[in-house]
Amino acid sequence: MPGVPDELTRVSIRVRGVDAPEIKGACEAEKQSAIRARDFTAAWVAAGVEICRPTWGKYGGRIIADVTADGRNLAQDLIVRGLGRVYNGGVRKGWCD
Repeated sequence: MPGVPDELTRVSIRVRGVDAPEIKGACEAEKQSAIRARDFTAAWVAAGVEICRPTWGKYGGRIIADVTADGRNLAQDLIVRGLGRVYNGGVRKGWCD
């Protein structure tokens, strides 16, 4: 992110608007879904992205932001492909049901 001090150039980003399964999930199905979402995201961001509307998250060292590239939104692409679901705060549902 332009203008960020060198100490903060490597931060974790929570993609705004999407809940994705966790790699350390509660069941094997969640873990496998998380791997698919991670691999999709890695390929998606490989060509470069814009980090838009960053705000500090409630956990130290992590920001919440929109992640976009070429007019597309990572959160929406994850959701459309079934690799995540809409999330706007609050209690998250499990992935093992």
